Amino acid sequence: MKEKTEKTTRWRHTLRWRLTLFVFAMMVCSSSLTFFIYTLIVIFFHKTPLVMALTLNPIFLFAILLLISAAFGVILSSVFGNFYLRPIKALSKATREVKSGNFKTQVDPRVSPPITEMGQLVDHFNEMVRELDGIELFRNDFINNFSHEFKTPIVSIRGFAKELQL
Repeated sequence: MKEKTEKTTRWRHTLRWRLTLFVFAMMVCSSSLTFFIYTLIVIFFHKTPLVMALTLNPIFLFAILLLISAAFGVILSSVFGNFYLRPIKALSKATREVKSGNFKTQVDPRVSPPITEMGQLVDHFNEMVRELDGIELFRNDFINNFSHEFKTPIVSIRGFAKELQL
């Protein structure tokens, strides 16, 4: 029974589930706002020729309401959609930092909403940057040691060469 509960909990925290709920909520909100505006127009402007023409032609009315609902949906989605884009923007910014050579950058795990995929992506990115930082440190140490080990025989050869010239 415990496995089923954990599986259900993980399913609820997936990006697909969250985005599906988000789109559904935006559709409900936009259609509710459209219905509310239509009701206000019919109540207050029911005697105007435009409203009377709209109520007589249901196909035209449906097209107008559909366009209004779509406009509300786009506006609401663009305003509230930033919640889901915040971790992607943070990862993009951190990626630019890594590209410029800053291997100390980390993405704050709290930037991601409790979504399984985004949390894993942030964790894996942070782990990757730590590994790259370790490799960079190893590379610098190797170059320093190699350069020291390479310089020592060259200095000796140069000294011997000067002695042979005399």
